[in-house]
Amino acid sequence: MVDKKIDAKKLAALIHRIGLKYNLTDEMINNLVNSPYLFAYEKIKELDLSEVTTEEELDEFKTNFYFKGLGKLHIPFRRVNRRNKQRESAQNINKKRWKN
Repeated sequence: MVDKKIDAKKLAALIHRIGLKYNLTDEMINNLVNSPYLFAYEKIKELDLSEVTTEEELDEFKTNFYFKGLGKLHIPFRRVNRRNKQRESAQNINKKRWKN
């Protein structure tokens, strides 16, 4: 718990130093740092992967994100397929439960 507070203070100090160096507010620096991740999050949320049944259909979606210093974020077909099967199973179970 204490480590998180120390890390948050260090991060805030670093953001402030960068802001001073480039004459930007702390809020602007936060937006610059977080914007690629927020963009990826919003785009992934917009994807409707429930209709994907083949790898070719998944390839039509632009599902690769590249983060400098972090690497590539992508959505493999096996995970999409497994997720869709789990969702379908849950829906079938709910239908059976509510029929009785």
